[in-house]
Parts: sequence; C-alpha cells; structure tokens
Amino acid sequence: MAQKAATVALLSGNRFLLGLGAGENLNEHVVGRGWPPANVRHEMLSEALDVITALLAGGYVTYSGDHFRTDSAKVWDLSDQRVPIGIAVSGQQSIARFAPARTP
Repeated sequence: MAQKAATVALLSGNRFLLGLGAGENLNEHVVGRGWPPANVRHEMLSEALDVITALLAGGYVTYSGDHFRTDSAKVWDLSDQRVPIGIAVSGQQSIARFAPARTP
C-alpha cells in the first residue's frame, strides 16, 4: 500500500491523499473468513499505519506486530513531499483512537 501511494503521489504531482479505514462488514464479509470485531480491526489499522508511515518516511522498515510483519521493506520511489494520510472514523472507539481532540 505504501509503495502504491508513493507511486500515485509521484505520478499526480503530489495531488494525492491516501485514505485508510478499518473497514466495515457490508462489503468485506463476503470473503468467507469471518469478520473481526471493531476493536480488532482498529488494532490492525493501527499496525498498518505504523508500517505505512514508517515506509513513507524512507529507509528500511522491519516490523513485527500482532497482525502484520515485515522484514527490511522499503519504498523505492518517494516524492519530495510526504504522502498525506486521511483516516476514516465512525463511532466513539475509532474517534478516540484515530482522531484525538486537538487543542488550539
């Protein structure tokens, strides 16, 4: 995902925002492997954000979490501007985790 985001950012002249979310049952449950509860999906999204953010910062990334693992991954074609990431939230749990209140 990070490599694709970096490539689209380069091709679009940095007019790209990577939108991510924890998913919802409406479309994804059809894969036949069950659908994790919101708290597990939020854990997965947090880990994915850690990996994607590190990859988009440059360098090699090694990561081992409860849901994802990578060994010496690297994004090869990074733009001179960091790819912005937008996180979709809905409900108090995801708001508290991914959209903390900001003070002016």
